[in-house]
Amino acid sequence: GGPHIVVAEPSVTYERFHAIEGWTERTLAALAAVTDRPIVRRDKEMQRFGRRLSQDLAGAHALVTHGSNAAVEAVVMGCPVFVDASSAAALVGRTDLAAIEAPAYPDREPWLRCLAYSQFDERELVDGTLWRLLRD
Repeated sequence: GGPHIVVAEPSVTYERFHAIEGWTERTLAALAAVTDRPIVRRDKEMQRFGRRLSQDLAGAHALVTHGSNAAVEAVVMGCPVFVDASSAAALVGRTDLAAIEAPAYPDREPWLRCLAYSQFDERELVDGTLWRLLRD
């Protein structure tokens, strides 16, 4: 419910892989058309230089990203997210930037349980646990 929006920019490699070159510019233009909130831009390198995502999200209205892990972190921290439909966080966020002034605040617990249940360690991959769960 804070004043600013955090935009987590994809890396050049991510943009190329997902064929979304120019995503940041298009997204900033789309946001400017529907809100006058201040924008805090962040790229992947900021973490390396000591600027933590939690600092940018403190008091944020929402996080906007394509499909970054930042979206999952934001949801865990209780910050609403706007993401691409392919993002793991789409189920607990919104995918339409036109709704930026009406973020979703869903019950995160079922999503978090599902996400946690979908994590496997190397032993579970090797011993067949993953495949048994997928088959059953």
